[in-house]
Amino acid sequence: MGNGERPPHNAPIPCPGEVEEREASVTEMATVTRNGSMTLMDESSESEQVPLRDQLSQDIARVTWGGARQFAASLVPFGLTLQQYFTLVAINRAGECTMGTLANHTHHSLGTMTGIVDRLVRQGMVNRRSHATDRRVVLVQLTSSGIESDALSGPGALA
Repeated sequence: MGNGERPPHNAPIPCPGEVEEREASVTEMATVTRNGSMTLMDESSESEQVPLRDQLSQDIARVTWGGARQFAASLVPFGLTLQQYFTLVAINRAGECTMGTLANHTHHSLGTMTGIVDRLVRQGMVNRRSHATDRRVVLVQLTSSGIESDALSGPGALA
């Protein structure tokens, strides 16, 4: 408020010095610098500042992707990728299902799902067949090898 402007009738009128205090507290907001240390915004150069929200977002992504990489590494002995594993889990839960249903459950496009299922068929973990009355519909189900897979039934299985 300045230059003779009047505050709205229901707005509290700030006491002298209150505006300056409020502005000072805003400039002392914490931020995390790129080197990972927590500082006050006015203690680091502007080029080093990473807003706390962005830093937290980066940290969450790092932890999430780190866990995913570690889990993917645990699937290597089974000859599976992360996408193949989640596809097997989805088929295991749904039973026999269409490729479209499977794509929806795993949040993949139908084209991506076709490639994943192709590889699982070659590994002998999944069967694919046409629907009895509508040849446009492709049904997918686990084979006995897929059902008995240590990846799905072993000690660390998530399914």
